[in-house]
Amino acid sequence: MEDGTKVIRFDPDRALIRIREAKWCKHPRIIVCEKSRSLECDVCGAAIDPFDFMLRWAKGDRCLEARKRQLEDEVKRISGSLEELKREEKNLKARLRRLKS
Repeated sequence: MEDGTKVIRFDPDRALIRIREAKWCKHPRIIVCEKSRSLECDVCGAAIDPFDFMLRWAKGDRCLEARKRQLEDEVKRISGSLEELKREEKNLKARLRRLKS
């Protein structure tokens, strides 16, 4: 310690320590500050890394696209089934009319 460096002992009893309760937040609402060019969570107040935010957004968008395609395929499948059921209903009604006459 003779090389001119100064060592300060850390005394935990004297240090001002703020302990925050750890909360897990999905950061559902983001505030964009144009002036400071930063992102902040409106719920928990945490600073959000812009790259992480854009990456999460892109992944979510990709998931939505995949889900949209799945739902469109399901609509096509159900529409086909509906048309088949309508044909069956029409045929059954015609059979009933023939049986009644």
